[in-house]
Amino acid sequence: MRKTAEDQKRELVDELAVARRSLLETVGAFPAERLDEVFLGTWSVKDLLAHLVGWDTTNLQAIQEILAGQYPTFFNILTGIGKATTPGWWSNTRKIRLRSCWRRWKGRTITIRNLLRAEASDERQYANQIK
Repeated sequence: MRKTAEDQKRELVDELAVARRSLLETVGAFPAERLDEVFLGTWSVKDLLAHLVGWDTTNLQAIQEILAGQYPTFFNILTGIGKATTPGWWSNTRKIRLRSCWRRWKGRTITIRNLLRAEASDERQYANQIK
């Protein structure tokens, strides 16, 4: 049986929740006196957490922009583009789905789903690095 859009959304939210919970449990078990200790290049546990908080904010803004039919502004930094422009086909999109595409970048199709999956993947990766 094929999964409904709601089933797919629920799975994505669950994936994010599991990744976040794992990260927070890992950090919670980490000795507090070592949270500022550099262990990954030039980054400490606090640096990793601040990085993720920044991406939470960025992703939230990007999703809101997508849902409003706007081009996500954070792509200006990633792509070196000046002013963001909304692709013509985007303004005609009435129904936004998790798979709605807003740009191909570095060979990948960027969607809300992929954006959130990347966030969950990053959190799993950081939890493993902290362990």
